Amino acid sequence: MTHADIRRELIKNGNPKKLEKIRYYFNNTNLKMYGATTAVHRGLARDWAREHRAASARDVIAFVNVLYAAPSFDERLIASYILGRRVDV
Repeated sequence: MTHADIRRELIKNGNPKKLEKIRYYFNNTNLKMYGATTAVHRGLARDWAREHRAASARDVIAFVNVLYAAPSFDERLIASYILGRRVDV
């Protein structure tokens, strides 16, 4: 699973109706939001971690940095879930 795959899934699973509630809590952010659910975020992190079990700590950190540099809240949240799954990093 690549960054592009994650973004594609976020677009596919985004819900514009949820954006209203999410933006209510983050009203001062300029970050893009897709409106995907927490279950989608955690699922994408789980899938990435499963596909990259053998990844070195350096590779995990490099991918997390790519996600965190992205302009969306969702990608940054997934980055933190990936780190949570890879406590060995």
